[in-house]
Amino acid sequence: TLPAFGGTIIGKNEGEWGGEVSFREPDGSAYTVISDNSHGVFEMHYGVIALTGLAHLGTNRGTVHLLSRPHGSRVSATPLMQLPGSPCDVVRVDNRVTMRIHSGYKKLDNGIMASVYSCYALVSGKELVKYQCPLPEPEICFG
Repeated sequence: TLPAFGGTIIGKNEGEWGGEVSFREPDGSAYTVISDNSHGVFEMHYGVIALTGLAHLGTNRGTVHLLSRPHGSRVSATPLMQLPGSPCDVVRVDNRVTMRIHSGYKKLDNGIMASVYSCYALVSGKELVKYQCPLPEPEICFG
């Protein structure tokens, strides 16, 4: 959750069953802003953003949205950029948001296929930078 726009932004991630980014008004009423799994909502220097997406059964999509609330209206979302896949292990570090994104598979020495992830940092509302993931890399990703 994130207090913003005079109410509360709420992110929910239920994996393959869906999720949402919603907004709860001070009177308790709520509505959906984005119908997709939430992977984080952050207040950045360029605005309030929501990261959404899904990685499941061949689907791997993600989006960064800018949330806004013009005077007298509801909170709305504008897509800022498509991500190369669904973000996971999302963390805000100062003025950037870091994440891992599933980028394929590799065969281990024992013959088992393991997921491969790429690391990215969202450094502005328009710039996503790929960087070397720190070692050791976890074998799973947390939404």
